[in-house]
Amino acid sequence: MDDGSFFAGTKAKLFEKVLRREISIWNFLLTSPLFSNPTEVFQLIQYKYEKYLQSEPKEEVLKNIIVFFVVWIKEFWCDFSANDLLINELKNFIEKINPPDRFNLTEDLQNLKDLFYRQIDEIPLPVPSNAEPKPPCLPLFFGPLKFDVFDVSPKELARQLTLRSFDIWKSIHFREFLYWNSSKRTTKSPNIVRFVEDFNDISKWFSGYVLSGNSPKQRGYYLMHAISILRKAFKLQNYHCTISGISALESSAISRLKKSWAHVTKEHLETLQLLKSYFSSTSNWKAYRDLLQGSSPPCIPHVGLFLSDVTFIDDGNKDVLGPNCLINWQKYELFSRVVALLRKFEGQWFPLVVVGEIQDVLERGKDLDETLFYQRSLLIEPRVQTKPQ
Repeated sequence: MDDGSFFAGTKAKLFEKVLRREISIWNFLLTSPLFSNPTEVFQLIQYKYEKYLQSEPKEEVLKNIIVFFVVWIKEFWCDFSANDLLINELKNFIEKINPPDRFNLTEDLQNLKDLFYRQIDEIPLPVPSNAEPKPPCLPLFFGPLKFDVFDVSPKELARQLTLRSFDIWKSIHFREFLYWNSSKRTTKSPNIVRFVEDFNDISKWFSGYVLSGNSPKQRGYYLMHAISILRKAFKLQNYHCTISGISALESSAISRLKKSWAHVTKEHLETLQLLKSYFSSTSNWKAYRDLLQGSSPPCIPHVGLFLSDVTFIDDGNKDVLGPNCLINWQKYELFSRVVALLRKFEGQWFPLVVVGEIQDVLERGKDLDETLFYQRSLLIEPRVQTKPQ
């Protein structure tokens, strides 16, 4: 079935569209494990190359084959890394590519070979850095033995939360999103599972921090400190942490602390409302989607929205169409569009320095039992008993 938009087809037909650049190479390779495998894709390109050799050589065809391999090796080397046989076949294939002298492809081919051997030798690609690491902002009497979290600036706590989460975010392979709605989630999406757990741990840390206050006034200070941390995290474009912290402050255990919230200044309350407005679910999260569109790396997005999008696409679209079981490319194109929104945040690092002592404190969030938060909340601010009429 092909109506110009190309909604479905066989694997061979899809691949022809890819080499004619009518389908994005990256989109095809991203989703290919859902309907094919690396060996089969390699056989498709071998077949296309053999046809190229048997006909009048065309520079565009060979160039597109080279570009296909560049994208595959650079972005999806995992397809080869555990398959020595396929690596050897790829090596032989690349070495036998011999474009005619009249083709202006010498540099393209050399770039492909350099990229391949770099991967073989496990030489990491250079990581772009936008600045020199910024020194941490620590209290005057900061030390490894004891320090009060309240004495650490919101800026530095936001930085350390960012470094903690970024370590997981950069480990996520985009293909993990494709399996989120499947029974293979734990094995195929392990880093997204870790990222979701990190979201929950950060939320628990904020809740535990506020509830540790010994008086309404102290808890009010902790609430203002927490809001300031979230404002700094937002400024760092760490939306993962920002939403996690907001969810903690909106939880029943924290939101009911009226005596504590009474000590929060109007300025801090307005800041919290402003942050919440960026993450409203109104109009299908339009404010947050617009925020991401306007953000540049480095950035840590909140992926919950995109996991919901992937689930919606997977549940609402069939894998194959018609009696011939043609691949429903429209479904995989929709998958790719969701993931592509996050792709622009790949590769750029935060120029920040890890402070081990603060990381140890943040790590305690995972050990907190959130089922006890509400009990603690009732203990420090009991319900007001209304007298019977």
